[in-house]
Amino acid sequence: MLKIYRKEHDVDRLAPFKVFLNGMELCTMANGETKDYNLKAGTYKFKVTGGGFHSKELEVELFDDEIIQLVFYPAYKDNKMDKFMYKNVFGGEAIYLEVDKDFYL
Repeated sequence: MLKIYRKEHDVDRLAPFKVFLNGMELCTMANGETKDYNLKAGTYKFKVTGGGFHSKELEVELFDDEIIQLVFYPAYKDNKMDKFMYKNVFGGEAIYLEVDKDFYL
């Protein structure tokens, strides 16, 4: 099972963030929202976009009877200078995406 959590954050809180699974859009998430998906065992690639920014692609291997929780949130502050720096210096990679928990049932 896969749990995806968009951590509550003041930055771009009204902007919808899109989660991509193996290059295809899986869902759109609001601030503080959690979604659960039953996926078969295998290797999956995830990426998040929103607010004009994106995350690194994260590869996750999911096993039978395993629960993985992915968490994402903006890395930038809600001011013009910080957004400019992340867009132009870091190439727009300004969303943290990480495995928060992984455990077996």
